Amino acid sequence: MLFNNVYHQFNKYIHYLLNKYHIRYNYDEYYQLMLIRLWQLTSQYNASLNPNFSTFIIFRLNYYLIDLFRKEQPKKSVEISILNPSSSKLPNYILNDFNLIMEEAWKHLTRQEQQWLILQISGYKQYEIAQHMHVSLSSVKNYKRNARQKLQRFFT
Repeated sequence: MLFNNVYHQFNKYIHYLLNKYHIRYNYDEYYQLMLIRLWQLTSQYNASLNPNFSTFIIFRLNYYLIDLFRKEQPKKSVEISILNPSSSKLPNYILNDFNLIMEEAWKHLTRQEQQWLILQISGYKQYEIAQHMHVSLSSVKNYKRNARQKLQRFFT
């Protein structure tokens, strides 16, 4: 089977998977890894073991992407703490710029949304935030939605 034909058949499915898992950052890298995996799977395919080629490719690509996510999790990421920026190992000029931007964004949020953001960054789960703020879970979800909308408008 020619890879060009397989590419045209499964190209949209790869984009579907990347959108399904909300890949925005490193989209091109994940896309390229998925294409490489598609090429590997076409060369590994054995019709006697797997009678349906499409099912074979779809399942393998889906689980390959999940495996990529699992490999990415242990990697260290740069954490910038709003609560304690001095604990970060970033240069001061980056922290100063970040703090100025966050102070400006902070002004757009209500007191409850600010409190939600602090607790969310601290690692609390939604039900824990609801208990801590003495509000219902639906109120916490509203704070989250409103804060995200305001911050997205601010940063775009």
